[in-house]
Amino acid sequence: MVFSSLLFLFMYLPVVLVIYYVTPRRWRNLFLFIANLIFYGWGEPVYVSLMIFSTVVDYTCGRFITKYRKRQSGFWSRLSSSICRCSAFSNTRDF
Repeated sequence: MVFSSLLFLFMYLPVVLVIYYVTPRRWRNLFLFIANLIFYGWGEPVYVSLMIFSTVVDYTCGRFITKYRKRQSGFWSRLSSSICRCSAFSNTRDF
């Protein structure tokens, strides 16, 4: 599915927007995460696990950076997140 396809414009996008605005604010980001996994998984389902892995690593490192913002460990968390992301996507054709 591509952004200019009729399926996206007249089926996927309206359904996602309606559910997004009906969903309570607390759960909107989670819903968008799942909707994006469905969208990107529609084209290449092989990469869904890679996207989940990258999201979990970046979220965890982001929490760690926030907690240790003023210390040296924040730097190491940023560095490990970048290295992990680059190594995960280095084997894909889209990198």
